[in-house]
Amino acid sequence: MLGLRRVLAIAGVVLCVGFAPLAAEFGLVTLQGQTATYARLLAALVSDGFAYGPASGFAQLMPHWTSMAGWLQVTLGVHAALGSVVLLLCLVQLRTGFRRRHPTVHRRLGRATATLGVVTMALAIAYLVATPMDAIYGGPPFALGLWGMAVMALWSLGMGVDQARRGHPDAHQAFMLLFAATLFVAPSLRLYWVLFGWLLGEGPHTTQATAHVLALVVLSVQTPLLAIGAMAGHRRVLPKARGASPILIALPVLAALGLAWAGMPAFFWPMELPAAGGLLALAALFLAVATVPGLTRGRGVRWSAVVGGALACGGWGLAAGSTWPADGWAAEHLALGQAAYFVVLSLSVAGLTALALSAIRRDDDGLTHEAGLHLLAICAVPAVHQALVRVMSSAGFGHADAWLGAAVLAPGVLLSFSFYATAFRARGSLSEVQPAPRSVALPHPDVARGATA
Repeated sequence: MLGLRRVLAIAGVVLCVGFAPLAAEFGLVTLQGQTATYARLLAALVSDGFAYGPASGFAQLMPHWTSMAGWLQVTLGVHAALGSVVLLLCLVQLRTGFRRRHPTVHRRLGRATATLGVVTMALAIAYLVATPMDAIYGGPPFALGLWGMAVMALWSLGMGVDQARRGHPDAHQAFMLLFAATLFVAPSLRLYWVLFGWLLGEGPHTTQATAHVLALVVLSVQTPLLAIGAMAGHRRVLPKARGASPILIALPVLAALGLAWAGMPAFFWPMELPAAGGLLALAALFLAVATVPGLTRGRGVRWSAVVGGALACGGWGLAAGSTWPADGWAAEHLALGQAAYFVVLSLSVAGLTALALSAIRRDDDGLTHEAGLHLLAICAVPAVHQALVRVMSSAGFGHADAWLGAAVLAPGVLLSFSFYATAFRARGSLSEVQPAPRSVALPHPDVARGATA
């Protein structure tokens, strides 16, 4: 498992380092009406039609980019360049060895990273405010995703800086990992264009627009899960509640349980998936038992997280299998997006269930509790998704845009709440956060008697 995590980390670093110059080039090349390098790569790796066809971002947005006001062109170009710089700085800052060997440099570089991060996200928001949703590639769903990214980035960055000033290194690291995961959306998007371009084959919907929809669905869950997975490798302290009633602390968990149960009928029944909704409702009950504070910890409570995760995986998996279009990868955008949404959620739940099982084997109640909270958050997705669809429909969005827009936002919103709840497992200073004690081999009784004689 450690080897796989290292391989994935190296692959992520390579992707970021390769993406940085492409992003920096964007403002200098594309906004002048020329062809960006990543478009040429898409043409070479997938096809010319995929990269330059009528459904590609290059064809749809080039007229808009080149006709934008000068200040807006500068805003978009500087945002793209600064974002790549901040992403590379995060790769350096998050290295444990670098932080330990160069704490002073880490702090100074952290201030620069935070400042540049705020600037690049402020530029992104300025561009979004000045640009109609229809003028953003992917339309309203992707525009909402960009808004969600900007808000999550600023929130996680602000929390990370605040926790560093308060002397809480563990929470500081957690929020900075979430910030880095948010920035990682940009290179991931380009990678998914290629991967989904290959999977779509030569069908009628083999376009960058279809790949874009599928990428949005994956990225909605990937961003918080990357930070969750990274923090799972750190053995931390589960703080005890002080000065508050366990019942009061349990209210958010019970609210999530009620939200999950209330959302199942409205989400699954119209899609003729009552069995999937029933499995998720039952899963939420097991997960609430595993995560309500104040319950006596024991093997039964620990295993309820695994059972709940398995039920949730079954529910989302059943939904994915039942809704996968008969045309397969040749289906239209919305049908593929819905099926991909269920597949991604089922895979995410399977990963979190494996994390809970690993925590039980490591005898880590805190990590079991964390995994259970994240699983419960995903069980509440149907309710939040339906609420967002209603809001977007009332705002004038079409059915497809409302459904996909909700799919982009709902998992990230809920997992952000559960991530916040688990980011404070160790609140002390660096000197107070101690690694788990290692087992020490005891000497043979005869040797011990000889030593004391």
